[in-house]
Amino acid sequence: MGAVRRSILVFIAGVLGVLGALGWMTVHALRLERSELEARRDAKYQESVRLALWRMDAAVTPIIAREAARPHFHYQSFYVPDRAYQQLTNRAEEGDVPVPSPLLRESDYAVRLHYQKDAAGNVTSPQVPEGSLKELAKGAFTTSYRQATTEDAFTRLTAMFADTKKAAGYKIAGAGGFFDDAKLKLEHQWAGQAPHVANAEQSESLQSLEATNDYTKRENLVRSQNAPQQRAQRGNISELEGAPKEKPSGEARKDASAPGRGDAPASPETDKGVGADPATSAAESAARPEDAVDRNRPLVSEDEGVVTGPFEPRWIVRDGVEPELIFEREVRLGAESIRQGFWIDWPALRSELLSSVAEMFPQAKLSPLPGGVESASPSVLGRTLAAIPAELVTPVPPPAEIPLLTPVRTTLGLTWALALAAVVVIALVLRASMELAERRGQFVSAVTHELRTPLTTFVMYSQMLADGLVRDEESQRSYIGTLKSESQRLARIVESVLDFARLSKRKRPATVRARLTAEQIVNNLVPVLRARCEQGGMELVVERESLLDFPVTTDPPTLERIIYNLVDNACKYAAASDDKRIHLVAHVERRDLVLAVKDHGPGIDLKERAQVFRAFTRGRKQHDGNIPGLGLGLALAQGLARELGGDLRLASEGPGAEFHVRLPRD
Repeated sequence: MGAVRRSILVFIAGVLGVLGALGWMTVHALRLERSELEARRDAKYQESVRLALWRMDAAVTPIIAREAARPHFHYQSFYVPDRAYQQLTNRAEEGDVPVPSPLLRESDYAVRLHYQKDAAGNVTSPQVPEGSLKELAKGAFTTSYRQATTEDAFTRLTAMFADTKKAAGYKIAGAGGFFDDAKLKLEHQWAGQAPHVANAEQSESLQSLEATNDYTKRENLVRSQNAPQQRAQRGNISELEGAPKEKPSGEARKDASAPGRGDAPASPETDKGVGADPATSAAESAARPEDAVDRNRPLVSEDEGVVTGPFEPRWIVRDGVEPELIFEREVRLGAESIRQGFWIDWPALRSELLSSVAEMFPQAKLSPLPGGVESASPSVLGRTLAAIPAELVTPVPPPAEIPLLTPVRTTLGLTWALALAAVVVIALVLRASMELAERRGQFVSAVTHELRTPLTTFVMYSQMLADGLVRDEESQRSYIGTLKSESQRLARIVESVLDFARLSKRKRPATVRARLTAEQIVNNLVPVLRARCEQGGMELVVERESLLDFPVTTDPPTLERIIYNLVDNACKYAAASDDKRIHLVAHVERRDLVLAVKDHGPGIDLKERAQVFRAFTRGRKQHDGNIPGLGLGLALAQGLARELGGDLRLASEGPGAEFHVRLPRD
């Protein structure tokens, strides 16, 4: 039992080790699979966010490009073309012919009003003329409804400017500014880290750097379109607007220094001036982000006097009111400067921008960033518009759904199935080996017991006869008869063991089969069986049908041995019963001859019926050794019956044991 227990413990330890390692591998494989799916989901989400931001920036850029290309004197209701580039406030003098600003006629869904502020803080609008110009504009260039609408917007705008302390400014950083600092900060975080620490944070840092780079590209696109490139001559303006074409002598020199002015631009930068296609410019700038204009250099020649800066977005924040968005730029002439800008209809523009990405993010929102991008983290920067300081707020994508069948799960499932199957097979083999070892031990014990009795009798009787201790002839004959029966018993034991060994090796002996009728078979069996029953104090009862014409081809000695084993077992195990009858019943069932042996003994326990034909196995009631036997009789009988082409089955359902031997018809 010690060896068996050790074997079981080793098997359990091995199974636990294998299952533990497989479980650890499964957990980590599923975790890696989920991480991969989450990474793919995040990458797809970030790509959709970038595409949405590019779309919205591309929608806002033409508005900025158009306004950036507008000269400063368009912000006056009427101006004199001859002096448009020589002064900031272009007031008409006696004899001048003023030209109306195009802003009196133009309208845009996204722009509510254009305005101008002087150094003293006075606010005017080219769309709200004052004095006598109001009636002139009303009659020739605008309508009463439009004039009323712009005056209402102008009143609201001046009210917003009343408290300038609540206006939150936003300024785009240039080269070496915020974006480069963010990149250097990320690179500095990676530098000097151990590989395992860097790998743990590398994914998030790479995403932050990618968001920063994407914002930089979009910012360069907007900046290139926001470059004020008003390089048209006063003569060209006069020609376009019907003013006199005379030019001062000084202007001729300027024309010579700027070839192509008024026609095709001389460089990609000048191509974004008055009349340039904003969409084309945006596409060219997106393809060449390195063409971004340096905001620190003058965008108009110093010889022309007026220096115009780029438009910068600003949020006006007031308590309890939605922030308002304006774009402003600075215009300088020497020491004098003014600010010009336009007021965005933020609800209308926001609705237009969100509708352009509705198929990707139907529940998206645009949230203003009054503090600008200087205080924004790289993660927020990746969701911020470059043209407007506003963050694209989208619903958090749901967790990634893992399909029921994936390559990883299929592989793990097959691995688990094979591992469990291997465990079950090993357990069955181990159990079979242990049972075989136990049955072999029982066999050795039974053989030893079965051999000891006849050998003891044989040695004792032969010794007595050899020493002349038995002188009576009748006693001598009795002793010799006992020796003969014991020698036959020993021969049967040895023959049974040899036959079972032959059956286990599937070696068929050369037998001579005879063609007999069922009646002949029964008649040949009855004398031998009746003698065995009388020897055991039992009675043989033969029951037969009319079987004279049922032919069977079989080996009579082998069949006799099978039936004799069944009757011998009945005599041994039913000897203590009150009913001493043993029935031999012969009948035809379908095309088989059935020979049934039935007794009235205790029968076979239900729990032991499945193992009754197993070799070296005996019932629990026979373990005490009161009934001699090796546990090979039924196993050997079944094997012999199958060699004859038939079978042996247990058929008892009530008290007693009943076995059926089936032989096929010839």
